[in-house]
Amino acid sequence: MKLDILEEREITFKDFDAIMRKVTETNLFPSYLVQNNFRKIREGLYAGKKEELINVFYSEGEGWRYKNLKQLEDHGSLIQFIANRLHENKIGINRIPKDLIQSATIANNHYNQVVKTVKKENKNLPWEHFSSSSQQRKRVK
Repeated sequence: MKLDILEEREITFKDFDAIMRKVTETNLFPSYLVQNNFRKIREGLYAGKKEELINVFYSEGEGWRYKNLKQLEDHGSLIQFIANRLHENKIGINRIPKDLIQSATIANNHYNQVVKTVKKENKNLPWEHFSSSSQQRKRVK
């Protein structure tokens, strides 16, 4: 997988904010969870290891979020999901800035890969078809 330029330099707060906005406006959970060996039980519900039952939902004003129904303190954005699982053999609430930045980079790379795949699969459709609804609203105004 081609690494994003963010891998090569320090992510600024502005970069982090832009990545956070991008990954929360787009539901990346299904593809990320399946790619990481979670099994889809039904729409919005995925099973992982025995302590992981992930409910994915949209929260107005916050975007796409998750809640681990087996560990209720394990919840948040895709970036938080990744950060909470960076260290093997345990799920823990991770608020270490370095780990959150690493998680933002992973989420951003996943976003870029999904966009690339969707564009390739739908090369006859204009890119605007895949942009977030907020970006489309900005163009209309």
